[in-house]
Amino acid sequence: MALTTVDFKTSYPEFDTVENAVVDALLLKSSDYVSDTILGTKLETGIFLLVAHELTLLERTNPKKAFKIVTSRSGLGHSVSMQNLAKNHREAYLSLSFYGQQFLAIVSPLKAGAYILD
Repeated sequence: MALTTVDFKTSYPEFDTVENAVVDALLLKSSDYVSDTILGTKLETGIFLLVAHELTLLERTNPKKAFKIVTSRSGLGHSVSMQNLAKNHREAYLSLSFYGQQFLAIVSPLKAGAYILD
């Protein structure tokens, strides 16, 4: 399955202003970090969440923008709050953004080996 920048930006329009080359590079990188045998039908979602996580962290390190840690988010009638309950460095890294937290939520019930971030 070839995931495209257009697919990503359609699913995550909040990143519409990010250069396509950056998204393309992160799609390739993120594809290496997840296992299709474990994520199965959630593979696209997992890859897109990792890309969104990386883009969020890149935005935070932009000196023109204020550093912020998102601890809650609401939309579509739902509200989600984050709490850092990381068991290891991978989980701590993914806990730095709402998207990383979502990734952990879909991966954790499946299998610990679903992602490799070392």
